[in-house]
Amino acid sequence: MKFLSFLLVAALAQTIFAESSGKQCPGGYTDGAQMDIGRYWYECRDGQVIPKGCLAEDGHRVDVDATFDTAKYRMQCVLGSDGYLSVVYKACMLQGGAHDVGSQWDDGVAYFTCIKEGDNVRVITLGCVDQGKPMKMDERVAKGDFIFQCKKRHQRHTENE
Repeated sequence: MKFLSFLLVAALAQTIFAESSGKQCPGGYTDGAQMDIGRYWYECRDGQVIPKGCLAEDGHRVDVDATFDTAKYRMQCVLGSDGYLSVVYKACMLQGGAHDVGSQWDDGVAYFTCIKEGDNVRVITLGCVDQGKPMKMDERVAKGDFIFQCKKRHQRHTENE
């Protein structure tokens, strides 16, 4: 009798496990399916849609807490305490290099810093580089018969940019 009771409980447990692991998620997704929705990707597990990560601009999947680069920014995929995924600005990108907020660097012609503005980050040109020495904007230096002045180059943008 005890053996029969044990078999009955084991069979019931197996049935419950099979039903719970085969639950569908909203949208008709089957258990184990992964889906891309908006800027994020999710997995269907036991009838629940579980946030797994973000989608980079090129569509590749990025796990939670990992970073990815765009032309101008290093972004990080984060899962908030509210359970929602978001993408946050992590660093500035310029000429293929990532630069943390507050850092300064130069490219041999100008020097820059990465600043945080609200939730965004951006690169600011601080000045010029003259023979390895930094010059602030509008600063002048005499060289022979010439006066050189550090000026920000203005780029024209077309309507398609």
